[in-house]
Amino acid sequence: MAYARNRVLVFGAAGIVIAALLILAFIPAQKEVGLKPMVALQEIPDYGFQIVKMSKEQADVAHLYVTLDGFEFRRADGDWAEIEIPGGSISFDLLRVREISFDALVEGLDARSYSAIRFRVVQGLEFTNATLSSGEVIGVDVPSFKVEFTTPTFEKADGMESLLVELRTGSGQLSNYMLPKLHLALGTIRVKIARVGGFGIYLIESGELVISDLEIIYYNKTSHEIKLTDVGVEKIESLQVPMNGTGFVIKVEGREIYRGAFWSPISSLPYHGVVIETLVNKNFIRIEAGYPSSQFQNEDPRDNPKIFDYLEEVGKLTN
Repeated sequence: MAYARNRVLVFGAAGIVIAALLILAFIPAQKEVGLKPMVALQEIPDYGFQIVKMSKEQADVAHLYVTLDGFEFRRADGDWAEIEIPGGSISFDLLRVREISFDALVEGLDARSYSAIRFRVVQGLEFTNATLSSGEVIGVDVPSFKVEFTTPTFEKADGMESLLVELRTGSGQLSNYMLPKLHLALGTIRVKIARVGGFGIYLIESGELVISDLEIIYYNKTSHEIKLTDVGVEKIESLQVPMNGTGFVIKVEGREIYRGAFWSPISSLPYHGVVIETLVNKNFIRIEAGYPSSQFQNEDPRDNPKIFDYLEEVGKLTN
């Protein structure tokens, strides 16, 4: 099904002048302007979004929360295939969050090449809204069609269950313009699908992604220590792990590599497999064989070339 595209009303300096003239044309002379604050999110095809804010009083946009759903991948033949994500949708602050990752469940997709993604920005105050500097929360006018972004071409192989999608946004700062009896703020946000696939540590029971390579600064292939970003540290420390552990699975490009368990450092119970203790030391965690190591009874799966090759490719592997 084809989706009609709205024209981008404002983009760049020339567009700002045009926008100002259009707005002024609708302001009656010698009359007080009764304008409620409004924020619109417009698509810039294959680039990102443009934000337009108009208000009678000065009020900056402090937060812009968006909810995305209705995800699809484009096949090489041009047709689109629906995909599921855990929870059905994702929500985040478009102005503040620079990187977000989520799982695409692709088990039902045909094994072939894909090269684009599209999704819907969900309408409605509870799903997509703006918080002004005054504290007022208002709805956002969003595109009525699905917005589309090119991705790095990727292959969906037989047996692949999920793929990690990394979405990155650029600067979200708005520029303010003073018009007669009107405040206008304009800005653009670049949205890029950085990669489809990747390294991930997931909870077995829920399928929740705990650590992706977005949260990894580097992985030491000798010691199996992982230096995490502050976001990664928060994710590990927020895990609620019982004394008998919580199972995880490590995947690369959607394929399972091996399983283990997150383990509490205060647990007195032994574990015979691979563990990650949830005590983070100066942003480091370590994938260990056994808890304690004398209890390890299996073949060590950690020296896996698929993990090493992938992390080396993205520049996050060290000795």
